[in-house]
Amino acid sequence: MKDSIEHELEKWKEEYQEFDSNLDKIDAAIDQGFQKAKQKGSKLKPVMMTAITTAAVLLFGFIAIINFSPRFQEQVSQVPGINKIVELISQDKGLETAYDHDYYEPIGMSQKQGDYELTIDGVIRDQHGLIVFYTIKSDESKRRLYLGDISITDSNGERLPGGSSSYGSPEKGDNNEFSGTYKYFSQEPIKAKQFVFNAKLSPSNGIHFSIPFEAQKNPDPIQYDINEEVTVQGQSILIESIDIHPTRTAVQIQYDASNDMKIFGIEDMRLVDGSGEEWGGISNGTTRTGPDDEGYISYYLESNYFDIPDELYLEFSKLQALPKDEAYLKLDLDQDKILFDPYNQFVDFEYESHGYLTLSMKANEEFYSVPFGQVINESGNEIETNHSHGTTEIVDGEERDTYGQSIERTEGIVTVELSAYPHWIEEPVRIKIK
Repeated sequence: MKDSIEHELEKWKEEYQEFDSNLDKIDAAIDQGFQKAKQKGSKLKPVMMTAITTAAVLLFGFIAIINFSPRFQEQVSQVPGINKIVELISQDKGLETAYDHDYYEPIGMSQKQGDYELTIDGVIRDQHGLIVFYTIKSDESKRRLYLGDISITDSNGERLPGGSSSYGSPEKGDNNEFSGTYKYFSQEPIKAKQFVFNAKLSPSNGIHFSIPFEAQKNPDPIQYDINEEVTVQGQSILIESIDIHPTRTAVQIQYDASNDMKIFGIEDMRLVDGSGEEWGGISNGTTRTGPDDEGYISYYLESNYFDIPDELYLEFSKLQALPKDEAYLKLDLDQDKILFDPYNQFVDFEYESHGYLTLSMKANEEFYSVPFGQVINESGNEIETNHSHGTTEIVDGEERDTYGQSIERTEGIVTVELSAYPHWIEEPVRIKIK
């Protein structure tokens, strides 16, 4: 296993050495991972992704193929080259259904720059979201090609309303082609119909693409005003509304400020019809946004816009939460000691003098979130934080989940406000939508 991990990391390192100077940090991270693999044997641990107004970039997304409906399979077999679109939406049953109902808009706009060609294959959009399917083609054989610095503007060059975006590593197909998706979502309606897709190619210095395209479909969402308060182990939650769009479903909630527990998230929210069919959380993109200025949080689920049943429910049962007065860690940076951990989940702590702290716990398949929130020094001032990460490592023959956080150099005792923690409260909730 150890040799296999080293081989994979070394292969990724070789591929990334072609990248331009803006990707030096990625190469350094690969090298650091290689060295850790030699010592421990480490593998990447997935991390839950959330965003409010900034882009959340997924650099290492992998897409698996699953079974589709008979009509979907028939369409795929009859349309040359469409298989790549199928693969890219295969983890989201809502997008599959949108395609099945002819909601996907083919574009086919291309731009050639040197030995490379970028094609906007098509788009799925609604009032709050744009999902762009693209293909990069090279005249020469390449192991990997990526798009970076992706943005979408309207036809006048104006940026779209503030929102969240995500994109993964393009999948390699035939003839030196790489296909991927770029997802953009906004809290405000996207009014434009004429757009420009802007991106930089990596690895290849100086190659930029700018491709205009049009996306017309923009239907109204299916809206349900719920305004129902529920409790889970004494914690009150207001279910405000549910908006079902073609690209995803938004469930707006608010936690009661008088709750005595800090709720980090609802783990298993889903829509369920009368026969038990489920539409669960987004598996490859933004899972929630907020809270906004009024304390509302939006959770995002797969869409059943094109398959609204006669009977529909919202269900969940598991909340990640801690008592509010225990939702923190206290760490001694000078002694590398954990002074307070509410349920003693972390078994090891280390602070490196250049400003990087790591925490480890016994591997937990149910916990995928980086736990770091604000970091406060002994004077009560917030310490600047930067990037964070999560990995699973083998230490002395035991799997451990390790989380790292880059912080401003400091010393003494710090308090870390927790943004996630492996502690749950459970009680089934079922709300009738229709």
